[in-house]
Amino acid sequence: MNIQNDQCAYCLSSATTVDHFRPLVENGLPTGYITDINNLVPCCSDCNSRKGGKYWRDWYLSESNIRRLKEKGLTDETIQERLRCLERFETLTKEKLDYEEILGKEKWHEFLERKNRLNAQLHEDQMFCDDLYKEIIEYLKKYDY
Repeated sequence: MNIQNDQCAYCLSSATTVDHFRPLVENGLPTGYITDINNLVPCCSDCNSRKGGKYWRDWYLSESNIRRLKEKGLTDETIQERLRCLERFETLTKEKLDYEEILGKEKWHEFLERKNRLNAQLHEDQMFCDDLYKEIIEYLKKYDY
């Protein structure tokens, strides 16, 4: 069994989108995997949204996903065949990029510091906007809006 362009790589239904087989981001940091043909598989939108940014194997073998696949009519044998197919595909994918090696330690750490500062600023701004929203809601309540 191989991955077919018109068939979801995970559940075998009709493919309506593509999925990053290996996630691009994990814990808020780039994983080193990129969008290229070696990291894309045909996918249905249901599997794509359920998998999200999870590592494919962890998600695929999760209890909830196995249950869902069986509800879609896949047998244990078909699920295991699909697993072996995905494992073969994984061996064909390129190694991930090492950003620290590419950019150098100084630039990579500067990126991480800038990212942290940006996230902190976004958090502060969100809290400010939340406070504004609360004030507006209180105002509207006073005047029965």
